[in-house]
Amino acid sequence: MKFSKINRSTHNWLSIFVVLPVLLIMVTGILLVLKKDFEWIQPPTHKGQSKDIPNMSMTDVFNVVTTTPEARGLKWDQFERIEFKPSKGIMKFVTPDAWEIQVDPSTGEVLSVMKRRSDIIESLHDGNFFGSSMKYFLSLPTAIILIILSLTGVYMFFHPILKKRARKKQKS
Repeated sequence: MKFSKINRSTHNWLSIFVVLPVLLIMVTGILLVLKKDFEWIQPPTHKGQSKDIPNMSMTDVFNVVTTTPEARGLKWDQFERIEFKPSKGIMKFVTPDAWEIQVDPSTGEVLSVMKRRSDIIESLHDGNFFGSSMKYFLSLPTAIILIILSLTGVYMFFHPILKKRARKKQKS
């Protein structure tokens, strides 16, 4: 069997196995690029009244956050993420259910309570959504197959050109 035929066959069969993971990575990648442009993906960051050192203690801010229905009953260590944004004068609290609560730590005002979908999109993008070991069974094989597809594709592109040149050279 000729190398060109093996190359083409390899290219065709590997592309079948990689198409779904690559589509998932591309679609989620597009959503992540646009996350700041669409509130549905990630809530916009509000601004607090003061960028100075907050007047409230962490306990007071925590108490304000847990008065919202989305965070009621949560303990400090149950939040997925707590972000401090000193340049914006706010703090963001993200619940396990992906609710983002933005609070002004100077006044104690809740500035925003919205669903945050960017984290789940990111976990789909990097494969962690399917389990932490899936990056070895999904992302790594997909990357290796993409490298092989790239190499076989380059070969299929240049092989006829080089073959044509060789024939022209042989004739002259």
